[in-house]
Amino acid sequence: MIEPRVALVTGASSGIGFATASLLAARGYRTFGTSRKPQGTAGPNNVEMVELDVRSDDSVCSAMDNILRQVEHIDVLVNNAGYGLFGAVEETSLAEARAQLETNFWGAVRLTDQVLPSMRERGSGRIINVTSVLGFMPVPFHAYYVASKHALEGYSEVLALEVRPFGVFVTAIEPSWIRSRFFEHRKEAKKSIDAYQRERDVVSPQMRERTEQGRHPDVVARVIYKAINSPNPAVRYTVDLGAGALKAARSFLPSSVFDRLLRRSFGLNKA
Repeated sequence: MIEPRVALVTGASSGIGFATASLLAARGYRTFGTSRKPQGTAGPNNVEMVELDVRSDDSVCSAMDNILRQVEHIDVLVNNAGYGLFGAVEETSLAEARAQLETNFWGAVRLTDQVLPSMRERGSGRIINVTSVLGFMPVPFHAYYVASKHALEGYSEVLALEVRPFGVFVTAIEPSWIRSRFFEHRKEAKKSIDAYQRERDVVSPQMRERTEQGRHPDVVARVIYKAINSPNPAVRYTVDLGAGALKAARSFLPSSVFDRLLRRSFGLNKA
């Protein structure tokens, strides 16, 4: 009997991670999902939930030991865990900025370090890094979230070049506005500077609206599934026409024009 392929999806308790783990399990993958507190959250159907805090080396090692006691290896890793940090650069402490990168970037690095040696030795494996359109464009009051996604994009491109000769494929997935609990889960900088208040008050409801009216996470899950099963996947996939249009605008418009469009989009010219 052929053993099913094994997938590990971080941040599987909600949103994109939940949808991706659900789809992989439904398509026959033995799927492990992670959450910092899996006991208090109903996971996706037929997904084995594991406690994991991507910020902690000890937690990552413990979770991997737990999984590898049950399976021989992991075929697919989906690095999805993350959160948003809201606040002006000047309002954000170094500790808050480091915490953002610790989860969104270094968390993915920790998990990749765990699975990559085995994938390379076996000559096969897929590593999917969920980035964002904010991996190639800015959004006001999210500097360190944007920085984490830019970092993950660059890391993914370099890693893809290095490991493809060993049969390991690395792909960055770039969603745009996705309906999720991103807004509810975001953290806000503790410091508040009055000079930024008006613009913050303009951008915050914009972010809530775009998240609440975004595409369903299943759209992202299907693109991830496509990348996993493609014989020759691209290094980057934009998820929908909206993301593709943003990327095209970022690439071809003069930076001054793109900046002006962004400011108008977020209503900053009126603040």
